[in-house]
Amino acid sequence: MTMFNEAHTSRMTLLDRLSAFVAALGGMRRTRSALRDLDALDDNLLRDIGLSRGDMLDIRTAPLSSDPDTVLRRARMRNMF
Repeated sequence: MTMFNEAHTSRMTLLDRLSAFVAALGGMRRTRSALRDLDALDDNLLRDIGLSRGDMLDIRTAPLSSDPDTVLRRARMRNMF
């Protein structure tokens, strides 16, 4: 592999990583927007979809590294029983 090919490969890897990072940020933004929409629902509507106001508090206070979808699924499963 020539020096040019190595530099090109490194650059593509960096662009791929940057692209994945930007996509992840976009996903986080959409998720947080959806959570704000859920948080705006009244307690009856939240209950209809298997959530409570306390679940919304748990999601808001969860670390940013946690997946909000997983937290929501666990809350809905917990509220089913």
